[in-house]
Amino acid sequence: CLTSVTSCEGWDITTIEGLGNRKIGYHPIQRTLAEHHGSQCGYCTIGWVMAMHGFLQSNKDATMLDVEKAFGSNVCRCTGYRPILEAFKKFAKDAPKEDRIL
Repeated sequence: CLTSVTSCEGWDITTIEGLGNRKIGYHPIQRTLAEHHGSQCGYCTIGWVMAMHGFLQSNKDATMLDVEKAFGSNVCRCTGYRPILEAFKKFAKDAPKEDRIL
């Protein structure tokens, strides 16, 4: 939203549709968020999913605390954040083994 498309020449950009959709299947982040009821109205969902995807790309060994700290600027007015963070903590290296994803 804050970057002009013309300044992105040569960039590799992943959109929410490129991450996962009905035709190609959903990304584990999208599935996990849905399974944990982390979305109500859906307005913020794309931002949360893409933020988590970017975060995991650069933080492969993230802990549950790292996940919590990474999402201070994302806003959700519906869920109260608990289901979103519970879903995303499943990707942390210190998540309980039976719950861990990836």
